[in-house]
Amino acid sequence: MAANWSVRQLVCQAHGCELVVTWRADARWTWAVSVAGERIVVGVANSQDGAQDAALHAADRHARADGTVQLTMF
Repeated sequence: MAANWSVRQLVCQAHGCELVVTWRADARWTWAVSVAGERIVVGVANSQDGAQDAALHAADRHARADGTVQLTMF
């Protein structure tokens, strides 16, 4: 029997940070904000939209608080 793989992961850049949103098997969404490969903050949400909003707000707070940001190279 072949394995049935399903991955739901979204990645984007905003406010000089990398935002990652991943679906978990328990029907929740984890989110993480990183700068240059170092995680700044992580969290869990009950929906994809909630996780995306939380990650975006966390990245914005980090940038506004004079946190380290990664400039876009291209």
